[in-house]
Amino acid sequence: MATRKIKRLPFFTDIEKARLESARILTADDFLTTPLDILMVAMDADYLKIDSLINSVSSVTAPKPRTAFELLNTMSHFPTPLRTFNTFLNGGLPCRTLTEVSGISGSGKTTFCLQLALHASLSRSCGGMERGTLFIDSDSNFSPARLFDLATPFAEKQRISSSSSNNFGPDSPKQSGEDDEFFVSLASKIHVVSVQTASEFQKWIEDAMEEQILERNISLIIIDSIASLVNRSFSTRTTLVDRQLFISKITSKLKKAAETFSLNVVITNSAYSPRTSSSHAHPTSSSDASSTSQPSSSTSASASAASFGSEVTPIVPPAHASSDSARSPRSVSLQPKLGVLFYHFVNTRIVLVETDPSQPTHRICAITKSPVSPPISCLVEMTGSGLVEIGKKGGIRVSGGEEEEEEEASVFANEMEEDDVRWTEDVAAVDRYG
Repeated sequence: MATRKIKRLPFFTDIEKARLESARILTADDFLTTPLDILMVAMDADYLKIDSLINSVSSVTAPKPRTAFELLNTMSHFPTPLRTFNTFLNGGLPCRTLTEVSGISGSGKTTFCLQLALHASLSRSCGGMERGTLFIDSDSNFSPARLFDLATPFAEKQRISSSSSNNFGPDSPKQSGEDDEFFVSLASKIHVVSVQTASEFQKWIEDAMEEQILERNISLIIIDSIASLVNRSFSTRTTLVDRQLFISKITSKLKKAAETFSLNVVITNSAYSPRTSSSHAHPTSSSDASSTSQPSSSTSASASAASFGSEVTPIVPPAHASSDSARSPRSVSLQPKLGVLFYHFVNTRIVLVETDPSQPTHRICAITKSPVSPPISCLVEMTGSGLVEIGKKGGIRVSGGEEEEEEEASVFANEMEEDDVRWTEDVAAVDRYG
């Protein structure tokens, strides 16, 4: 909290803020560490005034203890597109936390993030939050067309509801205008920031992030993807220390922003199969490569930690995947990149794994790290409406009446009971492999 900017603190006047800025005193930390005589000269104020301001700045920057009951009352969650995840996560991704979504290229990471952005931006009548999203695009993966495809079912639902209440036909000019208004309103709440290097991203965090969060009513920050920034800026072993410092610095600042402004930060990360790609994608010795393929022992985990690649235990598709897909190098084991340091910074890790090559749209979506959920996974399908659970009513849930909610809850409970054996096998598979 000592990094809070002076211009954001309410007890300074505009003249005092301007004087402090001209003296290069920009943050609370700068103010508290500057000698009294310099502050008195910079602000043209007496000792009592400066002493009062120091007490005020200290009161807002010093962390205050909170009881468990207070934390319970302030807990909130950000719903995911997957009903099963929302059930095990007590409503969705915990706010004020960092979530990592990892997987190989084309596994559905960006689609998952777009569905989250859609929920943040939709109106409350469509089950959304009517808040803004900051989408940090480092790979030019953001597609407005894909976002509108995901939003189309909600536009159709709103069109039907409006036409039934106003006696307009679904294809009338009035409805066409309302569709345009719907998509314009949606797009205006999603703000895309393009960055190409680690230094650009760090500068955005330090200089612009806080202002954009406040000015645009942000509830969700998406970084897609962190691995691309790191790979482009720190490509050799000689920059390993700089890479670790960069990861530590930006994740600390993102966590602080999530806590300060009560929002969610979702970061996508690449993954690779260590049994096939570690030898050429990540330079390691032969002993490192062999230890990476056996991460279950403490010795191999230490050896893999020395490598430049990932050091996270691989994820194996659950038991309902076919035997052929279980042997596929693309699905047997995946290791998210960026290593142990990044793993410990994130609060929730979600992994998307391809299953049977004969079913290219199917994925295993697994929670492998969470402060509230056990390791679980579910089978999903990539569709025009995004990631949808197979056998369940997928997509972001649209709010309805109490009877509809009770019916959906009953149906969902029956489905969970019918799938009990499969869920048990899934959890056991994830437990065995980390």
